[in-house]
Amino acid sequence: MGVFSEELDSLWDFGDPAASERRFNEAARGDHRAEALTQLARAVGLQKRFDEALQILDEAEALGGGEIIRARVALERGRILRDQGLDAKPEFQKARSISEANGLEFYAIDAVHMLAICETDEAAIRLNEEAIEMAAKSESERARQWQASLLNNLGWSYFDLGDFQRALNCFEKAVPLREQRGQMKEAGIAKWCVGKTLRELGRVDQALEIQYELLSADEVGYAHEETGECLLALGREQAARPYLAEAAVRLRDEIEGKRLKRLADLGCDSTFGKVSANAIRFTRAPRAGRDAIWNMVATPEGIALWLGAIDGDLTTVTGSITILIENDSEDAVACRVLDYLPNQALTLTWEAGTPAESILSLEVADRRLFLKHRNPSDLATYGAAWHSALDLIQHLLEGKTKDTFIENYQHLLPEYRRLVSRQETR
Repeated sequence: MGVFSEELDSLWDFGDPAASERRFNEAARGDHRAEALTQLARAVGLQKRFDEALQILDEAEALGGGEIIRARVALERGRILRDQGLDAKPEFQKARSISEANGLEFYAIDAVHMLAICETDEAAIRLNEEAIEMAAKSESERARQWQASLLNNLGWSYFDLGDFQRALNCFEKAVPLREQRGQMKEAGIAKWCVGKTLRELGRVDQALEIQYELLSADEVGYAHEETGECLLALGREQAARPYLAEAAVRLRDEIEGKRLKRLADLGCDSTFGKVSANAIRFTRAPRAGRDAIWNMVATPEGIALWLGAIDGDLTTVTGSITILIENDSEDAVACRVLDYLPNQALTLTWEAGTPAESILSLEVADRRLFLKHRNPSDLATYGAAWHSALDLIQHLLEGKTKDTFIENYQHLLPEYRRLVSRQETR
């Protein structure tokens, strides 16, 4: 029975309870129907079909089959009651009593862990510490696996009380436990917790390095959000923007309205370019009409607002122009117009001493702006520069406060060096 319990638990995907439900339905057709039904009820309950879940548990209880069934029925009934905002403690206490009386350490720890979740402040801390001690002393490998999850819960209890040092201690202990078991996704979450707590302790540089490490595997967006928060704490608002903008996109189905709005407002749609081996690409969608976008990026009058004064005629299909770039050096860049389609596309060859052909293309379509620079001599430098220019274009089109190009560029350059370096090491 114990072996089947572990096999049953391996069917879980807590991120997809509907898929888990299908697997538990199949498992319930086998020889261990009652126990499979307890997990089927949990999967159904996670989808908020509470009455159906309770009926499934009633069937499991009626089938019987031993103390594991009784313990798991009580645990799952408690979880369903708690999810409805009802008093679940009696069920968890029942599960604990059954488990402890029958040497079922894994389920006893689960029951204490759930009792801790039902409590707040000091009571939650006491129960989590008790569960951690139970797991550490257990001779059962399965029971000892509770330690990392319990350390996470205890850490957040301390965090919520403002005891960040104790929280940090818990989160740091959880990381190697996850790694030793090959749970790399969970190890990443534990590291994220360490980083967030370090930021609260004022150790922002350390926190930022941890979040940088987590970015490439950040499917949901929390590492992007925390990276932005670290950069804000360091006074690097321009560098924080693209991380916060990306977090707002990724977290739109995960977090509440005010927090999401703050990320979007701070991010200002400042989006990183996509870096490849020999090119960098941007897509932006300013809140402006198509003609307004085109006039900003491909007319002498528009270019003068965000890049510099232009000497030449952009209305010809081919020909040379010179742009006096408005920055501290006042560089003059010679360009050749390769292609020009009014209100659609503009392609320039940059003749700025680069050893290879360096082609910039701008395209406006469906109120979106596409910029691609192929074969620039320094991807990081050009990436930061075009990102800063696009921020400025967007601000001008949307009537926002105008940033200084050079300040934005200086803040973004280290981020693009990091992006390019990561691309080169893949």
